[in-house]
Amino acid sequence: MKKLLTLLIISLSLQSFAQCFTKIAAGGDHSHGIKTDGTLWSWGYNSLGQLGDGTSIDKKVPTQIGMATNWQSISAGIEHTLAIKIDGTLWAWGRNDDGMLGDGTKLSKQKPIQIGTSTNWQSISAGDFNSVAKKIDGTHLDCPQKVRHYLGVFLWKEKSSMIMRLSLNA
Repeated sequence: MKKLLTLLIISLSLQSFAQCFTKIAAGGDHSHGIKTDGTLWSWGYNSLGQLGDGTSIDKKVPTQIGMATNWQSISAGIEHTLAIKIDGTLWAWGRNDDGMLGDGTKLSKQKPIQIGTSTNWQSISAGDFNSVAKKIDGTHLDCPQKVRHYLGVFLWKEKSSMIMRLSLNA
């Protein structure tokens, strides 16, 4: 009976600490994962808050970010991160000196901030110094960097807030 109880305790402990990630994203020197329970975890380099834990302290092991249990998808750039929650809202944090977070500022954020009020975000991609997000209706938001780049037929303009573009391929 004592062995059975010990095995049960060990089993429960392993389950609660298991790294059961359903989604993973790797950035420049940081990584993120969303567990089966919808929680967000981050680890790695954190000089500009790209982990989203409210600090600039590097983490060598996965660290839970906040208490939310409704994260759906994640994408990591070199030093910034984008995520979508189950309710379709868009979130961003980390480096923002080129305006890649899309919040209309050039201030880095150490915690996830909601970008706008829309609840129909479908997919995201965080690049080196830019971000792209797509809504369910096919419209895109492009958050550019200082240097001009092309995305399909669209020219990314030098702005620090996201620019609405209609997708020709939607």
